[in-house]
Amino acid sequence: MITIEIFNPVPGKGQTKVHAHNPKGIEDEEDYVELGLIVRNEQGEAVKDRLVTVNAPGSQQDKTMNGTGAHRKVVRNGARVSTPFYPFHYEFKSEGKHTITFSCEGVTASVELQVEKKKPKKDK
Repeated sequence: MITIEIFNPVPGKGQTKVHAHNPKGIEDEEDYVELGLIVRNEQGEAVKDRLVTVNAPGSQQDKTMNGTGAHRKVVRNGARVSTPFYPFHYEFKSEGKHTITFSCEGVTASVELQVEKKKPKKDK
C-alpha cells in the first residue's frame, strides 16, 4: 500500500505558523500556506507519477495533480536524497478550522489548520 506524507516545503509558511483570514485578499504570508506531499509506493520509494486529488474547504481551491516535477532534499536513512513532492498553495478565504485532504489510490491524509481573523496593522 502507498503512503502519503504532508510536510512544509517552505520554512515559516506551513502547518506550524499562525494563519489569518484577510477579507481584502492576500497581502502577506499570514494569508496563505504552502504544503508539500510525498507519495511513497509499496517499497517506500517516493514516486512522482501518481494522480493526487486535493479537497479543501469551499472547493474553489480543490485540485487534481497528475504527477510532479518538484523536488526537495529529504533525509532518508541518514542521507539527503532528492525527493519528488507535490506542492500545494492554499489561500485562506475564511476564519475557523480548515481541513485539507490529499487522496491517492484510495489512501488519504489530511491536515487541519486553524485560521483567525486578520489583525489590522498598526500605522507607524
